[in-house]
Amino acid sequence: MAHIYHAIESNMMGMQMIFGFAQCAENKEVGKFFSKGGELAKRMIKELGNFFLEDNIPVPGIAGGNSLGTAFSLRNDLPRKLSVFMKDIFQYAHEGAKIMTKHGWKNRLKF
Repeated sequence: MAHIYHAIESNMMGMQMIFGFAQCAENKEVGKFFSKGGELAKRMIKELGNFFLEDNIPVPGIAGGNSLGTAFSLRNDLPRKLSVFMKDIFQYAHEGAKIMTKHGWKNRLKF
């Protein structure tokens, strides 16, 4: 449950930040993209919180460690749920890369 707790905390912080980015984005497409990410984080918080509620444990209320939770979980239902989230996160990141390429922002990144 500690790993799920961490995933909820991470997504709560990420959700708050990404909705803030959505509110101040000058480009409508980018704002919509950020809002979509915030909704994904919100869905993950709700669904992961259900694991706590089912066992009568309080859901964390404080602001990504989804893979860690999958790797160390002894429950059979968690890896299945978290793998769906990983697919959704990958699709979201792929959409972000397309937006970056479309606006020429991807070429400006220096690693």
